[in-house]
Amino acid sequence: MRALLIARLLTRRRLRRLRERPMQAVAQAGLLLVAPVLRVLPVGSGPSGRDIGAMLAASGEPSVDVARLLASAFAGTWLLLAIGGGMQVTTTIDDVDCGSLLVHAAGMHQFLLGRTIADESRRIVLFSIWVLVGIGSVALGAGAPIALLLGLVGFSLLTVSASMAGRAVGLLVYRTASDRGWNWSLPSTAAPALIGGLAALGFQFPETAIRLLSLPPLGWFAAPLFVRLPGVEADPIGIVGGLAVGIVASGGGYLAFERLARDVWFREHALPETDSEKPSGVGPRLRAVLERRVDPPIAAIGWRTVVRRLRAPLPFIITGAIGVILLIHAVEHGLPNETAAYGAVYLAVASAAVLALNPLADEGPVLALILTSPLSGTQLARGYAVGALSIAVPTSLLLALGTAAVGNSVPLTVASLAVVGPLTAGATGCALAAGVLVPRYEAANVLSSESFGLPRKYATVGFLLTQLAVAAPFALAVEFGRTLPVLAGGTAGTVALALSVGLIAGRYAANRLDGYRLT
Repeated sequence: MRALLIARLLTRRRLRRLRERPMQAVAQAGLLLVAPVLRVLPVGSGPSGRDIGAMLAASGEPSVDVARLLASAFAGTWLLLAIGGGMQVTTTIDDVDCGSLLVHAAGMHQFLLGRTIADESRRIVLFSIWVLVGIGSVALGAGAPIALLLGLVGFSLLTVSASMAGRAVGLLVYRTASDRGWNWSLPSTAAPALIGGLAALGFQFPETAIRLLSLPPLGWFAAPLFVRLPGVEADPIGIVGGLAVGIVASGGGYLAFERLARDVWFREHALPETDSEKPSGVGPRLRAVLERRVDPPIAAIGWRTVVRRLRAPLPFIITGAIGVILLIHAVEHGLPNETAAYGAVYLAVASAAVLALNPLADEGPVLALILTSPLSGTQLARGYAVGALSIAVPTSLLLALGTAAVGNSVPLTVASLAVVGPLTAGATGCALAAGVLVPRYEAANVLSSESFGLPRKYATVGFLLTQLAVAAPFALAVEFGRTLPVLAGGTAGTVALALSVGLIAGRYAANRLDGYRLT
């Protein structure tokens, strides 16, 4: 009974949050609906869900390909939910919903059971949208609505088992990392990269991905859907196997999670070490280089910028993942030259934005100390710029080299590589200026282990408009010129604009930071 009361309390609390933030609720629902709606509507290169259902009903013979496709969709969803559950584990009792007093008052077992009921009910409701819109279109197109209900049963078991297994594994990884002195943010940050990498491989090699994902045991979760779906042969072994796997993963995952939570939540968690106490592996060498090249105060600010991004690299990983997708797109669709050119512009602008668009929010509680220190605004601006450029320039050049390697136009490839460095430097200055003009002073908790400064929308829009104007000569030369003189002129124009605008913006950022100093 206590577990049900706790589940009711947590559910009502989340509903109240959604009512207080309606735009966030609309955005989350929109993200959930994007993928299945694209399969229902007659858009894209493939048939819609209703077309697939109609073909199944008209064929009269079992279709192995459709069965594999649906089974792989269920299996891919299981992996996505399991990785997501592992990323969002609670690692201390102070971070639980409604506070630690509720845990002590209700008891550990009752609280975890109630929280699990609330969380899994919410996940089933949310992610069943994928079944209702995506798989439902296939079932309705085949004239078999009963298949949709059976598919919902299999999907509910899939959701619970994936979430519980992911949470148990995530908490186990956290305990192992804590026992061995590792940084928990590294495995938790690697999870989005893993999801992006698996998705990129799936899109690049769809037939292999479908064949692998449709294999047991994950492929068994779609077996209830096949019982009443025309054109797909029922799989009794899959039904029994999916039921067994789901029950074992759900029950075993919950028991393991409860035992791990009893161990981890009540541990004495040490305070996070400072940058000098626990440097990153790349950090000390980079710090030595910075101290030899620039003044010590500037090197210290740049060093802090580098270490923060190495410890919370999720935005940078997302930026790099999009660059990899551009490379895959170039190879797959035969657009190497254009992709190399525009990819270079994207990588330069995006890497600068990730590292320098909102420096004050990344400082956290140290911001007050920095603003009361004897450091001038020029030193602060140069420190932020040095730290950002030490990561942004090598990374953007490396990814641009990979993108340009698929091109077959030597002038365009050379122009793309020539524009990356200056454009990154100029974009860094513009990002600093936009970030201090419209600053945000608090970092946002995007994941349970990731916190970084999300810039304000006006700063982002202003920065992007400026970079569009700076990159316009190069883009126009790539799109309409293609001759060597026009391409050289467009490249020179963008390089000159980027450096001059970046220098002016950097000086403005320094003056603005001088105005923020508390003296």
